[in-house]
Amino acid sequence: MQVDTTRNIEFPMYLPSVDNILNFNMDELIKAPNSNFIPMSNQPYQTTSPEIVEDYIIKRGQPFVLTGTTQGWSRNNMFTLDFLSERYSEMELINSPRNNETHTDLQGWRMKDFISYLQVSPEERNPKHLYGKDIACPREWQEYLSHKLQPQYSYKSRFDLVSHLPDYLQPETLLVYIGSNGTYTPGHIDMCGSLSQNLMVSTDQDAFAWWFIVPTEYKDEALKFWGDKGGDVYNESRFIRPIDLLGAPFPIYVFKQRPGDFIFVPPDSVHQVVNCGPGISTKVAWNSISLKSLPISYFSSLPHTRRMAKPELFRIKAIAYYTLRKIMGDVENTNFNTIDVNDVIDIIAPLLEIFHNILQTESILIPKPNYPYCNGETIPFLQPFKYFNGDRIQDRRCDHCNSDIFNRCYHCETCKTDDGQGKDFCFDCVSSGIGCEFHFKVMVLKEFISHSKLKKELSSFYEIYKNLLAHSGRRPKEVDDIITKSTDRVSDECGFLTTATVAYHVVFYSSQKKIKCHRCEKRFKKFSIIFCTNCSSRFCEQCVVNTFGQNFQVLMKRNEWECFCCKGLCDCSNCTSNSNSSNHPRIINGNQQLSLPYNNNNNNNNNNNNNNNNNNNINNNNNNNNNNNNNNNNNNNNNNNNNNNNNNINNNNNNNNNNINNNNINNNHNNNNNGNNLNSSYSSLNALSSLSQQQSYGNYDNYNNNNNNNNNYNNNNGHIQILKSGRQYDDEQSSSSGSGSSNSTPTKSRPRNGGDDGLMSHFSNHNNNNNNNHHNNHSHNNNHMMSHHHNNNNNNNNNNNNPTTSSLSSLSTSLSSSSTSTQKPMDVHSKKRPIVLDNDKPKGRPPKNLKEWTSTHKFIISLIELFRSSNNAILGKPNPHYKSIENLPPLVQLYLSQRKAFGGVLWAKTNSCPLLPCIWVKDLSVIPPNTKLLPSLIQGKKIVVLFFGDQDQEEYVGIVGKKSIFSFDEVNQTLLLKCGEVPLAQLEDLFNTTEPEIAMKKDIAAFNYKNQIEEKEEGLYVKQELYNNKKII
Repeated sequence: MQVDTTRNIEFPMYLPSVDNILNFNMDELIKAPNSNFIPMSNQPYQTTSPEIVEDYIIKRGQPFVLTGTTQGWSRNNMFTLDFLSERYSEMELINSPRNNETHTDLQGWRMKDFISYLQVSPEERNPKHLYGKDIACPREWQEYLSHKLQPQYSYKSRFDLVSHLPDYLQPETLLVYIGSNGTYTPGHIDMCGSLSQNLMVSTDQDAFAWWFIVPTEYKDEALKFWGDKGGDVYNESRFIRPIDLLGAPFPIYVFKQRPGDFIFVPPDSVHQVVNCGPGISTKVAWNSISLKSLPISYFSSLPHTRRMAKPELFRIKAIAYYTLRKIMGDVENTNFNTIDVNDVIDIIAPLLEIFHNILQTESILIPKPNYPYCNGETIPFLQPFKYFNGDRIQDRRCDHCNSDIFNRCYHCETCKTDDGQGKDFCFDCVSSGIGCEFHFKVMVLKEFISHSKLKKELSSFYEIYKNLLAHSGRRPKEVDDIITKSTDRVSDECGFLTTATVAYHVVFYSSQKKIKCHRCEKRFKKFSIIFCTNCSSRFCEQCVVNTFGQNFQVLMKRNEWECFCCKGLCDCSNCTSNSNSSNHPRIINGNQQLSLPYNNNNNNNNNNNNNNNNNNNINNNNNNNNNNNNNNNNNNNNNNNNNNNNNNINNNNNNNNNNINNNNINNNHNNNNNGNNLNSSYSSLNALSSLSQQQSYGNYDNYNNNNNNNNNYNNNNGHIQILKSGRQYDDEQSSSSGSGSSNSTPTKSRPRNGGDDGLMSHFSNHNNNNNNNHHNNHSHNNNHMMSHHHNNNNNNNNNNNNPTTSSLSSLSTSLSSSSTSTQKPMDVHSKKRPIVLDNDKPKGRPPKNLKEWTSTHKFIISLIELFRSSNNAILGKPNPHYKSIENLPPLVQLYLSQRKAFGGVLWAKTNSCPLLPCIWVKDLSVIPPNTKLLPSLIQGKKIVVLFFGDQDQEEYVGIVGKKSIFSFDEVNQTLLLKCGEVPLAQLEDLFNTTEPEIAMKKDIAAFNYKNQIEEKEEGLYVKQELYNNKKII
């Protein structure tokens, strides 16, 4: 039974004829080889206990039938058309009857009109198949059923948890179904995981109904099967013929329902019904929520209902709260010796866990910084909650997903709904970046009652539960373990960051500047970025979902996360070129450390020298023999000036310094560079950051930097060109002599990942010697990381030298003192409050004008503002000299060549991006012929669009709901920031090339594709004649 009686279908959809639906022999289908049809289990009503029924529908997830339910009823004549005609002839039928031939609900009918229709012979009826469904049940019927049926089965009895809600929250689901031969209910799922009960109370002329029910455990398979057939079980859009159900990848329970048969449908079960026989059958149906089905409703059904944006007819969260409060009140006032304590514990335990989960989800708990959704920034809690006015509580819904708001939500006081109230948005939607389109940053937090009051109530419930456990004979330690496991389970289910906490982060981040993703190098708002807690990398939501196939919403709720770089899964250019290295920097206690599998053997024999050796855990079989035996070795190369020596370093460099006293220093390398005078002074802040965060991917062992300063000396700088994966990185060279002049122009470059690749990470055995007339030299020998093993014998004979093997951090400190550059580091995350362009209330410092938008963004914004100022404004201008036709994006070319096939420019949200520019397609002949279409296009619920962007992307051709689109002037800053640069650039090309139409929502609302779509065996497709004739509609 479908409880949601509101239907918005305006246009007929393609359906099999009723004759085809009735063309089956159930006995033959059941006996067919490898048949998946199974007769339902059934037992007599009088001899079957409610526990047996509950075992089937809840534990097994299978339907069950009680036969002979109405046997012995004295007032069976009450359930007749004559009774309805006499007592309720003027009763108005809401969205009923339904025309099964066109799948539309008729309006304005009364009971007497429908009964008059049924009294006409089937051959003369017009329309031929009208189904009286979702008719309000007469009061006399309801009272009689409550009197005759057991309380466990009765409508809104004490066993139905819906009865615990306040009257204004209780839905009315007791409905009557009156059908004749060929009328049917398509495949559907009852809302919110409710239990469906259906009793056939009367028939005439041997009428009956066939039921087809899929077990609960095969829900996902059934959803896919109906979807492949062009159906949607959440909208009753497809009845699949029994012959087509044969061989489905799941079992199907079938039953022939006759008068007195009472059918119980398990929660979350896909089912369909067809009425057969020459007469008319009358059924009464209702839905309920039981103690055993409530966990299924909350944990399984509600997420699906929210994603489908269906109204949450059963207030599941409120049901859990009011039921728990009633039971706890009864237990508290009851003597434990008079009740079965263990039964009460079994009842309370799931309710208590659900209520705890609800409060935990709505709690805003901001932890200390450095978790995946926050990188070193303290998130302040600035907004106090405001209270909703009015006596009614828990009576509001999210204005986006229609889900029930239990107590807390975000509220926009500026935008008003039809009833004059502000718009509400649940934490689930806001945590996904969905809220008020125009006032996202200024939405306020509201609640019905104090959250702290509810938490105190929860604590009192746990005390009662704890007393029950103790009274059951359990030991104190066992009681504490049960309570601890329950609370820990709730914490694990809600995540390190609760849904409300994530939503608060999203609103807070919406006014901050964008951050660059490590992989795609695009910039996104911080709420779309997740940070690695093991290194400095960060990844955007698009890369996490589309490239690595992980759930971004789950990852961002964790307290720690090891990124794809750390796991060796990242496919960016930097990570791919260094896939063989294992030297990814790790952050331990806030400091990056280098952990490399190398052995470092340094034998330093120094006489009369001061040695400071700092080794960076490097395992390279190096033998560094520094023999200083008071020899007078003077490197006099005063007349040898080598300017701008470009050394392509890919292997091992050999520097042979020929000294006066025939002390030859031979480094067994490949290149011989005599007397290279190089002085590397890293003045860039980015370089300093790289030195302290050293990553080495190359084949380099030692870096010997001998800097000798002379007051009257001109330094000649060697320009080193480092090769990495076919890319060239220019290392900045500058002089740091006291009063000398530099003859070189620094060449600045940034690593692609914003500072992760160190500028000194690729040096191997590079000797940087500045030889002056003074001989008080300081040799800095830095043993850097290597990806290869070498045996190097470096024998440095220096006179009166002080060899110092310094660490990277000390070298960075020494260089920073001589730094003169003002270049900013790439995306270095500061723990201070970020400066944002549109911060209305800056804290601690005045706002600064930072570049927030690209030129493309500004161009699109100017068009939007122009269109808002006047609907008659001309957007775009034909410019034949802008670009040649072949250089325009493919979608722009298509629009120019077949302009009449399109309806105009608009925006739409997709699974991967909340906002993309697109063009509304009115003539389907412009899309590929093999595009599979949906029935909702015929119904007028959705439209076809072509998205700007890469033409080979999966969502190039999109089918979007009319509620998921934005007119050209409806977008706001929050949504526009999430749109990629490529689609916006192509949209700019369109406006610079022509004056495109702007799609209007009123035109879209009245449009459908029913004349352009045909059904084939595989599904719905564009009619072939459109491609043959190219007829523009």
